[in-house]
Amino acid sequence: MLHVEPPGDDAYASLIDRWASGEGPDPPLRPADVPPFRRLFSRRGLLKHRALGPAVAQDLLRYLRRRAGGGEAVAEALSLYLLPQLEGLDREPAVRTFELLHEVLTGWAPAESVQSFRARYAELFPHVQLPAEP
Repeated sequence: MLHVEPPGDDAYASLIDRWASGEGPDPPLRPADVPPFRRLFSRRGLLKHRALGPAVAQDLLRYLRRRAGGGEAVAEALSLYLLPQLEGLDREPAVRTFELLHEVLTGWAPAESVQSFRARYAELFPHVQLPAEP
């Protein structure tokens, strides 16, 4: 088995920019929707708690472009593509990761989508007490 580290923050950001706006049949993401993904897929974001290769980000962004973006699609994409990669996180990293993801979704996704994401996260991490809703 050969372990390969995820790319550095600058390289990851460059990949995210390319996948969010690159060629293809689907419309690019709005420029304002890209920075949260750069933040998520950085060493201060998700990579602080779990080494995630760029294929996860690519699949997530491809899904968002196909669905034409929007907060509801972001919550769906995080649930479909990211949450399975987080399985097995210890309690503290699981809480910190939830806080980061919840922060990204709040104000972007409809409240119903945020609640659905929260419920899915709680199913994946039954041993974790998620922060109370504000």
